[in-house]
Amino acid sequence: MRTSLNELLAIEKHLLKNNIPEKQLLFEANLLINSELQQKVIAQQEAYQLIQLYGRRQLRAELDKIHHTLFTNSIHNSFALKIKKLFIRL
Repeated sequence: MRTSLNELLAIEKHLLKNNIPEKQLLFEANLLINSELQQKVIAQQEAYQLIQLYGRRQLRAELDKIHHTLFTNSIHNSFALKIKKLFIRL
């Protein structure tokens, strides 16, 4: 269990580039000779990408909801008009 946790932390430091140069170099050398470690790094990298994509989609959904509220709710008409005037060409 401890080895797996240490390996996971080493992969994370490698991917986030939070390692001191000596440890980064040693990890990269180990990566070249250890195909199992290579697969773990790829899997961790893919997990980070999926998490980032999910976060972006969540943020986009929240922003769309705010946009819809501000520009369709009648109590925000004055605000919506002010914003729309900013984008009208003179």
